[in-house]
Amino acid sequence: MRVLILADANSSHTIKWVNSLKEVDGITIGLWSLNVPKSNIYCDCANLKIASAKVSQQRNGFFKKLRYLTSVFHLRKFIKKFKPDIVHAHYASSYGLLGRIAGFRPLLISVWGSDVFAFPKKNRLFKDILRGNLNSANLILSTSHIMKEETRKYTRKEIIVTPFGIDTEIFKPQPKYKHREFVIGTVKTLEKIYGIQYLIHAYKIFKDRNPTANSSLLIVGGGSQFEVLRDLARQLDVYESVTFVGSVSPNEVPRYHNMMDISVFLSLEESFGVAVLEAMATERPVIVSDAVGLKEIVDNGVNGIIVPKMDIESSAFALEKLFWDEELRRKLGYNARRTVQHKYEWKNNVLQMEAIYSSIVQ
Repeated sequence: MRVLILADANSSHTIKWVNSLKEVDGITIGLWSLNVPKSNIYCDCANLKIASAKVSQQRNGFFKKLRYLTSVFHLRKFIKKFKPDIVHAHYASSYGLLGRIAGFRPLLISVWGSDVFAFPKKNRLFKDILRGNLNSANLILSTSHIMKEETRKYTRKEIIVTPFGIDTEIFKPQPKYKHREFVIGTVKTLEKIYGIQYLIHAYKIFKDRNPTANSSLLIVGGGSQFEVLRDLARQLDVYESVTFVGSVSPNEVPRYHNMMDISVFLSLEESFGVAVLEAMATERPVIVSDAVGLKEIVDNGVNGIIVPKMDIESSAFALEKLFWDEELRRKLGYNARRTVQHKYEWKNNVLQMEAIYSSIVQ
């Protein structure tokens, strides 16, 4: 079976899907991307073929849009050369549109989040484009139930939930360092939408109320808000207790999750929380906002704590509650990992995708 994936070659989601599916017996993967993949993220092997339209990510305006649309000719050539049984477009608005125009069937489209939550709300034209893309697909896939319900607003086609899970052999609890401070932390891209600013404010309240607590805040990730958040930590006089790590490689992420005693995710919007699942798989008790995608993963009081979005006081109270109650931390962490193993085990997600491909071909 030959599956052609249309997706951003440098996305961590694409990398994970491609590198896992190419290991499945009987599947040869083709990857077509608008941009050129970075070096050393894919192997040069018989069951993986890669092509890029080499569309610059730096250019804007009319010429970039024109180059984007004319790249469909490059895609059609690659389809003719690769001879797929299935074309699977990841991201409904861009690669979904290219898959639709290319005209190959069967076509699968995976929705990712902003392509259905934000793109169609920009204007009527974008809404019509999304609706046309989805209706051109033989099957639509969604990583979460909440995203599935949002997608239903634009199509009556069948939608199957295919979670983007976690490899619990990689993300697992590791022995903690002895005689160290209590670490509160997060692993997240530093953008406004992910609410890191509210975590810093909540940590300030926590420190003021618990001056004898030997604690620190660990923030892992890069993004446009990196300097803004560092300035905020200085303004709140907690900078000496906050460590900004910056961007780290995927191989380092499990180690950083294991450095934390509590993991916090206060996103304003979230269609699905992969970073939350990673923390849960390492048996960390999590505090999350009530963003819809996070409420689908976390059961309040069972495998984590849910607080209202932008509610600094509630977030600080949750930090205190977990800090002083070691038994609760242990219980939530234990249940968190079991949740991931039961619902979001990556090996099972790959098997589900393989079964979907086989059913479409048959």
